[in-house]
Amino acid sequence: MSRQLCITSVDGHTGFLIAELILTDNKFKKAIGTVTGLTLHPDAPFCKELSKLGAKIVPHRPGRLRDMVSSLQEVGADTMCLIPPAHTEKFDITAELIEATKKANVPNVCFLSSAGCDLAERDKQPRLREFIDLEARFMASKGDPSTSTGHSPVIIRCVVKSWLLILSYPGWPSVQLTYQSKVLHAQSESDESEVQYLLEYYSLVREGKTNYISTTAFHDVTGGHPQEPPDFFKTYAQEFHAKRGHKKRKLSADK
Repeated sequence: MSRQLCITSVDGHTGFLIAELILTDNKFKKAIGTVTGLTLHPDAPFCKELSKLGAKIVPHRPGRLRDMVSSLQEVGADTMCLIPPAHTEKFDITAELIEATKKANVPNVCFLSSAGCDLAERDKQPRLREFIDLEARFMASKGDPSTSTGHSPVIIRCVVKSWLLILSYPGWPSVQLTYQSKVLHAQSESDESEVQYLLEYYSLVREGKTNYISTTAFHDVTGGHPQEPPDFFKTYAQEFHAKRGHKKRKLSADK
């Protein structure tokens, strides 16, 4: 039985990459009937790329719960990948999506949370800690006989790797967070809330609370150890040197 999949926040990196993989990988294509992408920015480059690959792009307008429920029912979504958007009102928007999914009776839902959110403190890492509250709202439907959404809810806590590699560059930990914030603002096109999230996440790294996140699972699954940040920069040292006479190339997966 092929799935009618709906993925939220496809205008962002995570949503786009998941949708792109499913639309282009033959192993996934065989199991998926249709792919619908919900987005706050339907004219975003990522959305246009996904549309060309065969995805149906549906505008997401926060504050219109009934419309969102109707949209999910109209596309016939029976599987959902719920990704919080990069937005200052991320919590409220995501909470509304959780409620809409419940009311639309989507039976299979995967919520992408954040690794380390259980270690975050509300006064020090509020953006990161709010994922715990969203997880609680999401799991509240489990066992609820009034909706099919409670049958098989799944939570995956993801790790943001790209900027964390940069923040983990040897010598970077000694740099003040205020300067790190300026660098992120200058070199990232992320929403202000996402910059704050990254800084909060890295504060957990500085506190030594996130050592378990990738290494334990990686070792148990592969039998080996993941590459440490210092080794990563040694291996790809040449990639970080500016090449004269060439403009910096923007990757297709970048915003």
